[in-house]
Amino acid sequence: MRVRSHPHIGLQTFTWMIAGEIAHHDSLGFTNTIRPNEINLMTAGRGIAHTEISQDEGFVHAVQLWIALPDSHKNMPPDFQHYARLPMWEENGVKQTLLVGTWCERQSEVQVYTPLLAVDVLAQQEVTHRWALQVDFEYGILPLEGSICVNGQHLEVGMMAYVAPGSVSVEIAAEKDARYFIIGGEPLHEELIVWWNLIARTPEEIAQARAQWEAQSARFGDLPQLGEWLHAPELSGSLKASGPKQNT
Repeated sequence: MRVRSHPHIGLQTFTWMIAGEIAHHDSLGFTNTIRPNEINLMTAGRGIAHTEISQDEGFVHAVQLWIALPDSHKNMPPDFQHYARLPMWEENGVKQTLLVGTWCERQSEVQVYTPLLAVDVLAQQEVTHRWALQVDFEYGILPLEGSICVNGQHLEVGMMAYVAPGSVSVEIAAEKDARYFIIGGEPLHEELIVWWNLIARTPEEIAQARAQWEAQSARFGDLPQLGEWLHAPELSGSLKASGPKQNT
C-alpha cells in the first residue's frame, strides 16, 4: 500500500487498524505509524493532505471510515489525533472494543462532531446477541472476518446490513472467530457531495478545492514536505459546468 499525497476537505478520516502497520504523514507535520488496535483520526476541516504507506510486505487489514463534518464544522482548522488506548473488554462470549461514542455503559474519548457509534466485536465462540439500540440512530453492521446473521439475514465479508432509525434492538448471530463492526449515528440531514477525496455542499466548493489542490495551494498546509502527489481527476457533468469561484 503506497498512497501518495492527496487532499481532503469537510470530513474526518477514521482508521482502525486490525493487522499490519501503516505510516501516516500529513501537511500539518504529524508523522505516525498506526498499529493493530489503534486509531488515527485526521480532521480535514477546511483542508489537509496526507500520505499512507504500509511498512512491510505483510498483510494489511483495516477499517477506514469517512465521517462527514456537519455544516457548522466543515471549515474548522485541520487536526490529527492518535488513540492507542481504547475501552476493550470480554463478556458473554465476545471481545468488544469501543471506538467511538457510548456503548454498554462505556464511553470512548475519540472526538467526533455529531452523535456517532463504532464498536468492533470479535466472537470467541459461536454466539448470538440481541444488542440494544438508540431509536434515533441508524446503524450499519459490517462483517470483517467470517460470517454473521443480522436479524436472520446471512452476511459475508463485503456486505453491510442497514438498520433504520426506530429500531430498539438488533439480533446478531456470529460463528466462532467471526468479527464484525457496528457503526451508527443520528442521520445527517444535510445535502452532501462526495467527489474523489472531498466532501462539500455545492459543486462550486468542489471545483474550487480541486483547482486549489492542482495549484498546490497553501490551503492544504505544508505540501512540499510530503513529496510526490496525486493529481485530481477531471471534473465532469454539473461539477465541470459550475467551475471554481476563485483559485487562490
